[in-house]
Amino acid sequence: MPLYPQDAHDRLWISWTSKSWTAISTDTSIDGFKYDVPSLVLQTAAIPSTTNDSIDITWSASDQSTSFYVVLHFCDFQAVRNNSLREFDIYENGNLVFKDPMKLDYSDTYYVWYIRTGHTNYNLSLKSTTRATLPPIINAIEVYTVLPVTWLPTDNGDGLGWAGVNCSIDYSNIPRITSLNLSASALNGTIISDFGSLIALERLDLSRNNLSGNIPGSLDQLVSLTYLNLSGNSGLSKILPSGLQKKEKDGHLTVIFDGSPSNNVTKKKSSKVAIIVPVVIVMFLIVGAVALYFWFRKKKKSCLKKFPTPSYLRLTFIMYKCFFNNSLCSDTRINPPTDQVSPRYVGAQGSSMVVDNPKDNVVPEADKKEINIGKKRFSFAELKLLTNNFDDPIGIGGFGEVFKGRLEFGDEVAVKVRSESSSQGIQQFLNEVEKLSRVHHKNLVSLIGYCMDGNQIALVYEYMQKGNLQDWIRGSAHFLPWKQRVRIAYESAQGLEYLHKMCNPPLIHRDIKSSNILLSTTLEAKVSDFGLVRDCSGTYVSTKIVGTPGYLDPYYASTSQLTEKSDVYSFGVVMLEIVTSKSPILQGPQGSQHLTQFVQQRLSRGKIESILDPNMGGQYNLNSVWKVADLALKCTDHPAKRPDMTAIVTQLKEALNLEMSSMETSSVASEDISQYVGYSRDDFPIGGELHSGNFEMTPIKGMPLPDYGPVAR
Repeated sequence: MPLYPQDAHDRLWISWTSKSWTAISTDTSIDGFKYDVPSLVLQTAAIPSTTNDSIDITWSASDQSTSFYVVLHFCDFQAVRNNSLREFDIYENGNLVFKDPMKLDYSDTYYVWYIRTGHTNYNLSLKSTTRATLPPIINAIEVYTVLPVTWLPTDNGDGLGWAGVNCSIDYSNIPRITSLNLSASALNGTIISDFGSLIALERLDLSRNNLSGNIPGSLDQLVSLTYLNLSGNSGLSKILPSGLQKKEKDGHLTVIFDGSPSNNVTKKKSSKVAIIVPVVIVMFLIVGAVALYFWFRKKKKSCLKKFPTPSYLRLTFIMYKCFFNNSLCSDTRINPPTDQVSPRYVGAQGSSMVVDNPKDNVVPEADKKEINIGKKRFSFAELKLLTNNFDDPIGIGGFGEVFKGRLEFGDEVAVKVRSESSSQGIQQFLNEVEKLSRVHHKNLVSLIGYCMDGNQIALVYEYMQKGNLQDWIRGSAHFLPWKQRVRIAYESAQGLEYLHKMCNPPLIHRDIKSSNILLSTTLEAKVSDFGLVRDCSGTYVSTKIVGTPGYLDPYYASTSQLTEKSDVYSFGVVMLEIVTSKSPILQGPQGSQHLTQFVQQRLSRGKIESILDPNMGGQYNLNSVWKVADLALKCTDHPAKRPDMTAIVTQLKEALNLEMSSMETSSVASEDISQYVGYSRDDFPIGGELHSGNFEMTPIKGMPLPDYGPVAR
């Protein structure tokens, strides 16, 4: 099975034979011509066992729409008499593929290629012409399926996920947007009627913008809409189109104006309000008079700041909220102020009473700052509410402790609260939030919002249900097979490539480690913890050294010069963790040793099995493991020799394809049979037949690809 470096394109070649064939071979090296076919492959061939027989190769497709890209390789290395002629026609399902026959000269290399579709069974046959004196011969064949692109899941220019947009996942149909969150996105003007075209939309959040005018009637077309938030748009009309009014009245739609569901209530509720409002007014007058009396007394003593917020003001506020929660605003929840936490903003959806901080009547500068980054700004009271008073800690990092929470509509989140020991200031925090708001990629943990409430600072991220990679590869409670390990490395590398290559200016993570790679319920990998992320618009950035021991780039540590290659080093250490399931710093009788040294010593003796996680039990493709281990060591080499993240993504994808191919071909016969079949992923020969699935085609040097042909790797 020649692979890289014997095959420059790292194709996997599998031996293939038939009882009606005879295997022949030569020791003479053969040039692979334009397709770079390894000499080891072309040095073997098959001819019919009987002179008058043909060479037949068959494969099947799951349906007639599957297209096949077929490449045939020939080299006649048999020494024959001068008058001998090897000439044959190529048929497929009884029809000539090429008008002219193949005529082979001794020791020359030939190739042909074609595309076929429209059948479920294919029979390729090589038959000698009437004037031929020698039987047909074939050295190698490559058969690929052409991946159809019937629809594009995203715009051609945007292959990245976008926070705030949720789509239906149904590969039998075109994806539809089901949820759209454009809150705090600095939108101006009227609501466009095009929203009515999003026919599968269930949730629409346009809150905290500067929208004005009427609500368009096209929203009546959103038959699946169940939630509409229009709060925080002072110039927007509160009159709903008739269709939305009916849906809301029937209880099928929640509409929010100014932080509360709109006032389309029944007559019964209206009469209840008519009774409650006078009672509330009278109570306010009585309590207000008492409040004024005590206020004047305290003012005379000039000691207002020494006392917490008066309890009667809290009582007034809570009674007001309770009355209206039971009538008009049953969906609005509050978190009553306490002596320990007196947030400036209390209540849900950002619309409620302002309560002064009893410890400091001067408004903090942080609360005066407002940034339009398209992310929700939470009050600290809201964070307490959604985390159940921070009762479920799930981790701790350089920024502070992390708590699990749940938003109003059930989405789980991770809340990172800045610790008192954190050195990050207000302006630095604002800069970090602004950077994070620009990051949108499927393999990066999404920032949902932030909190800047007095001295309380926090970040709110999406919650990753399966924890972090470190727990999976080092803990005893979980096990990851090699295929999943390579996939996690590949997905994480894509996230880092986005930071390095697609952000403007480029961003450097600075703290890549296995505990900062989080896993979703499907074990999809996402890079997290951007608290230390830095811009890198130049060659390098001179900065205070930060990072985690064992993952920290020695060059960066010694020079304080931060580059993208610093992240590459850290990711190389993570890949070694994935291969070995060992920590970056190993403790032994001779003292500590870095994981890179441990791996280098053993690989220099060719003993890769000695470094692998024994829990994998030999269930892996050795070439795939070698590729990842070799790549990891290159990443931890001198900075000038380290690959960039784009090259790392490419290499990891090839390693993943090797492992997937190996899983499908584990029962194939040994390599001493003459005929080889080249393929990339899912096709594998069984009993002389090629059973096909969809897989990506490896681009081959010099091959003209059709416009609708295979997807390049």
